[in-house]
Formats: sequence, structure tokens, C-alpha cells
Amino acid sequence: MVSLALRLLIASIIITIICDAQNQSTLVQQAVEAAKIRARSLGGTGASALLPFTTAGVVSTWAVPANVDSFDLDVYGAAGATYTGSSTNTNTGGAGGHLTVLGVPAASYVGTTLYLYIGKQGNTFNGGGSGGTAGLIGGGATDVRTTSGVLSSRICVAGGGGGAGQTSGNLINGGGGGSSTGGNGVSLAPLTQTTGGGGGSQSAGGVGYTYSTFTGGAGTLGSGGTGVNGGGGGGGGYYGGEGGTRSSGGGGGSSFVNSAFTSLISTNAQNINTGDGFILITYYCASGFVTSGSNR
Repeated sequence: MVSLALRLLIASIIITIICDAQNQSTLVQQAVEAAKIRARSLGGTGASALLPFTTAGVVSTWAVPANVDSFDLDVYGAAGATYTGSSTNTNTGGAGGHLTVLGVPAASYVGTTLYLYIGKQGNTFNGGGSGGTAGLIGGGATDVRTTSGVLSSRICVAGGGGGAGQTSGNLINGGGGGSSTGGNGVSLAPLTQTTGGGGGSQSAGGVGYTYSTFTGGAGTLGSGGTGVNGGGGGGGGYYGGEGGTRSSGGGGGSSFVNSAFTSLISTNAQNINTGDGFILITYYCASGFVTSGSNR
């Protein structure tokens, strides 16, 4: 079996093609090609590529096949909703995060079913926070878990972006999802607060500020907080982002990897995916590799 060090080195080289915020369809194509390059560079033969798991807003499943040595997970959170008031007035939802975990040992999972929760852009599925009084909904997180409906069973999570503020101001954007702490939303200037909703972290949901009598809803484990008075909802994540206050953007949700696999992280990027979430699974066995996914 190829060493983890070599796998990480190859991943660090090819990941540069997907380091900027882009739409989902472009990222899917790039992620598939990157997975093929990675696997072929590791000596795989007889490969066949299938579709990634791209149906957002639902729970898909993957039964880990027999004779698999290890698998890689490319996981993308969903973006928050965007507000367009006019051609010169656009407040953008934060883009979802991107997490890559390489070489997860398959021995403990062969023959079992993994549950794939795929976040949807500007949607409450898998933790996107509701906007307040016409505020925009945060993006849902995307995660892989061993037990359906159980947050504590998540192997990894890619955070969703915060929803944009609903206001005639421009660039009142949601915070980017992903990384160990999600990004902060943008405040509505010239108010005194310096940020919109705060990003979720590894230990708590995002918290930010109170403006006048308005306080954005705090993020919680798995879910973004609710926006208040036109504020964008927080993004879903390991911990969700805070909802924005008074037309400010919501905070992004954090990404996460189970402590057993933290040494296998090759990418933990913020503010990458501008559309629905998706997951790409590449698994390795003696006969080569398969890039696996379906819309089940």
C-alpha cells in the first residue's frame, strides 16, 4: 500500500486547481480529475470513474465494498443564499468549505453503510440557519457519518456558508464555511459592529454581537443560528455559524474530522464552493482504484 506521505505530497500538488471559489459543476469535474490523477500517480490500474454524490438536500448511502484497503473523501459544504436587489446591489452568500481526508483505513467499515448528508445551497437541510424577516438562509453542511441521524457519528464535515444580509447595501455577504473556524459575516455599515454573524468553531457555535434590541441566533452543534431583522442565517457545520443581526451576513459553519483521522487531512479550505454541496469518494484495492458515487 502506498505511503501516506506520498499520497499527501501528490494531493498537495494537484489540489491547487481547486483552491478558489467556484460553482458546483466546475468543482465536481475538477475533483473527479484530481482524484484520477492522484490514484494513477499512486500506481492504480484498471480504474473506472463513476459520478460523485451530487444530489443535495438528501441523505445518500455508500456500502463499503469488500477487498478495499482505504478510501479518500472529498467533501464540499453548500453555499449560503445570495440576495440580488439590482444589477449594482448583490449580497453574496458565503461559499461552502472543502475538506479532503486521504487514506481512511477501510477495515472497520467494509460491509457497513456510510450515510452521506449533502448540504443544499440556501437551505435548512443539514443545518442551514433560517434568515430573519426576509433574510437569506445559510448553506447546509455536508458530512459522512456511520449512523443515520446521529451527529456524534460524523467522520468528517465540510461547513456551509452563511446567508447574505437582506438589505439595499452592497456586499453584505455571508461568512465562508469551512476550516477549523468558519468565516464571519459582513456587517451593515456604518453600524458599530465590526462583523456580521460569527463563524462556528471546534467547540461552540458562532456568536457575535447584539445591535440595539437585536441579537442573532447562536450556532449549535450541527446547525447555523437564525438571522434577526433581515440578517442572514448561519451556515451548518460541525458547529454552525451565528445568524446575522439587522441585515448583516450570517457566519459560516466549521469543518471537522474525527480525531482518529486528523493526520490524514490534506485540505481544509474555507469559502470554496458557491453552489450545492457534494461528496467524492475514491477507494483503493489491489486491482486499482474506483471513483465512486451515485444519486441514491
